Amino acid sequence: TSGAPPQVTGSVALLYSYPSDEWATLQQEQPQAAAQLVKQLLLRTVERRPDWERSVSGGRLHLGRAMQALDAHWQPAEDNHLRQLYPVPATDVLKVVTATTASGTHTINLYNSAGQWLKQYQYEQETAGERHWTLELEDWPVGVYHLSWQWGSARSVRSFVKG
Repeated sequence: TSGAPPQVTGSVALLYSYPSDEWATLQQEQPQAAAQLVKQLLLRTVERRPDWERSVSGGRLHLGRAMQALDAHWQPAEDNHLRQLYPVPATDVLKVVTATTASGTHTINLYNSAGQWLKQYQYEQETAGERHWTLELEDWPVGVYHLSWQWGSARSVRSFVKG
């Protein structure tokens, strides 16, 4: 349909904006491989619809799944991780839930949808376990953002919407 090209183009742009040095390097040094990965992610994460079987994708784009798949591609699962971001969409605050196996410094970086760095937070955690953080967003414009969390060698990136 005529609505598909702009949606697919925007989806591809969002996936390309994922904040990762490895992803940026792949895009620059192997653009064909990066394009192939984006295509595979978009098709693999489609929300299947029986009435759309004759279409190329067989369903609707699901950008949330595609971003999670891209994150999983670059971030191996570990015991130390970013568990949850809420509310969805975020309004004046974003709640962040992390889990770690020891004490240490948490670093949270926020990026806009173009991948530009906006703000950094650092928190010390004195004991292992689950931790809840609150980030102030009241002065931020509505849009899609990326949160990068790092603790030691563990790193995770998630996208969120500020509504």
